[in-house]
Amino acid sequence: MIPIPISIPRVDPDKKPEHVGVGLLQGLNKWCDQVGTGAQKLWNKPQEGYQREGALGSAKGVGEGLLGLASGVGKGACDFVGSTLEGVRHTPDAVANAVNKDRKHQKHGVSGEGSGELLETYIEEEDEANPTGHKEPEHIGEGLVTGVKAAGRGLYGGLEDLAMRPYQGAKDGGAKGFAEGLAHGVLGFGTKTATGTLDLASSLVYGAKNTPDAIEKAVKSSSFGSGAGQQKEEQQQGTGSRGSSGHSSSSTTAAAGGSSVPTFAGSSSSSFTPFAGQGQSLGAS
Repeated sequence: MIPIPISIPRVDPDKKPEHVGVGLLQGLNKWCDQVGTGAQKLWNKPQEGYQREGALGSAKGVGEGLLGLASGVGKGACDFVGSTLEGVRHTPDAVANAVNKDRKHQKHGVSGEGSGELLETYIEEEDEANPTGHKEPEHIGEGLVTGVKAAGRGLYGGLEDLAMRPYQGAKDGGAKGFAEGLAHGVLGFGTKTATGTLDLASSLVYGAKNTPDAIEKAVKSSSFGSGAGQQKEEQQQGTGSRGSSGHSSSSTTAAAGGSSVPTFAGSSSSSFTPFAGQGQSLGAS
C-alpha cells in the first residue's frame, strides 16, 4: 500500500471510538488506507498488464487501476462517515461519564431496559437473533432493510415510552410520579429514536460501501454458472452425436449384409424362416 503523505495520528480501526473526536480520527485513518490501496492498484495494474499483453495490456491496466482508485476513494469516504457516526453514538456516554463516573449505565437511559449505552444500537440485537447475519450489510438493499427495521424499533420503543411511562408514574406516585414518568418518557423517546436514526444511517453507508464488491461477486458467479452450463450442454450434444452415429452405422451394416430375414426364437436347427419355401398358388394341391 502506498502511504499517504499526511500526518494523521494512528488509532485502532477495530476499536469502538470513545467519542466523536476519536471517530473522526479513525475515519481519516480508514480513508487514507483505502485510498492508499487504490493508488497501489493504479501503480501496479498497468505494469502487470504490460507484462501480459504489452501496450494493450498496459492500457487495460490503467483502466483497472483508475477503477480501483475510485473504489478506494468511495470506500474510504463510507468508512469515514461510518466511523464518525459511531463516534457520535458513543459521545453522550463519554460526556455523562465525565460528569458522573458513578452513574447507572442503563440502556437508552431508562429503567427496565438492562445495562448498556444511551444510544445502544438495535442492529447487534438483530444479528444475535440471526446467527448468519453480518456486521456490515453486503449491499445497499440489505443495508436499507436492516436500517429501516432498526429505525422502526427505535420509533416504536420511543413512542411506547412517551405514552406509557407517564401513565405508569401517575398510577404509582400520583402527580409527582406522572412528572417523573414524563421525564423518563421524553428521555426514552429521544434516545431510542436517535439510536434508530444512527442505525439507519450507518447501515445505508456500509451497504453502499459493500455494494460494488457484491456486484462483482454476482457477476463472477453468473459467468461461472453460464460457463459450466454451456460445457454440460456441449457434452450432452457430443454424447447424442455419438449415439446417433452408432445407430446409423449399425443400420448401414445391416443393409450392406444383404437381405437380412427375421427369424423366430428357437434353437438354431429349428428356426423357422417365413416364406423360405417355394411359393404355391392358392388352392393348389
